[in-house]
Amino acid sequence: VWSRRPVVYQQEDSAAVLNPSIFRTFVLPALRIGCGAGKVDYIHLHSACLYPVDILLEDDSFDVLQINIDHRGMGPPVSRLIETFRKIQAAGRPLALWGEFDEEEWALVRRELSPRGLSLQLIVGAAEVQRWCA
Repeated sequence: VWSRRPVVYQQEDSAAVLNPSIFRTFVLPALRIGCGAGKVDYIHLHSACLYPVDILLEDDSFDVLQINIDHRGMGPPVSRLIETFRKIQAAGRPLALWGEFDEEEWALVRRELSPRGLSLQLIVGAAEVQRWCA
């Protein structure tokens, strides 16, 4: 995602094997060290493990939450993630979604989420692009 201002991009994939208390007590303070090195603080999460969303929304260290939509079978379908996406938007945080979406999921995102502060980095096949854009 392009930005006029310097961006700090962080991710902590080990959150998937940690509990929320460990994340809040040990990981978040370590992540905060990098915050402020740029003008926009961005954090990457995986859809298979979204408990950090609530912790991050309580904290104002991160400006943008980016969620990788994990491959089918590795995480919940987009339909089960919509409430979390809405929660992020309701908190006034920009949301970036990256991953593979089918036609129904794309329609759901367009219908249920505000375009304001939403960045979509969709992975789709050529046939879907032709059909969706026709």
